[in-house]
Amino acid sequence: GLTLVGDDAGRVRWFALSQLGGGIGIQMPPLHGFPFYLQLDYALSYDYSSPSRLMHSIGLIAELAP
Repeated sequence: GLTLVGDDAGRVRWFALSQLGGGIGIQMPPLHGFPFYLQLDYALSYDYSSPSRLMHSIGLIAELAP
């Protein structure tokens, strides 16, 4: 993804490159006997405050089945 207007090292800019990122989400198959679905998300983005300039984010989402 790309932010249209964002913070680029303390300055407001159009298409700030410090706001680039991307990710993937994986919907897990339903577990038999459990009333919820799981989704695993991974994202990689630019972070100017990190020494490596990269930020990794992992998320686990549980959706209750009706």
